[in-house]
Amino acid sequence: CIRFFYGTCRQGQNCEFCHLEHHERKVKMNRAQRELFQMLGEAEVLALVLPHIERRCRSNGLNNQMLFVVELLRRRSTSIPHPDGNSVQHARAVIPVLRKFTELIRQSP
Repeated sequence: CIRFFYGTCRQGQNCEFCHLEHHERKVKMNRAQRELFQMLGEAEVLALVLPHIERRCRSNGLNNQMLFVVELLRRRSTSIPHPDGNSVQHARAVIPVLRKFTELIRQSP
């Protein structure tokens, strides 16, 4: 929370942002990458994110606690239609975003 950082946050526990101290700078996608990421369909996002969620659950010992959520995401991923292979232009535009997103996931704790 930027307001907490400056001592002006009045939301306290109701604040939607983190009030913990962070020593490392947060890695973010730039505007163009965020816009391209928003172009991804639900199936593409789930296919991209689900393996990282599963890996994080395993590495943090949260398999049992997150089993229900991960299973819901798996079911959703298999139940929605995946894009056809004809969108070459879209795929070319999205590849740099996917690389950046994967890099961000690898760098986060």
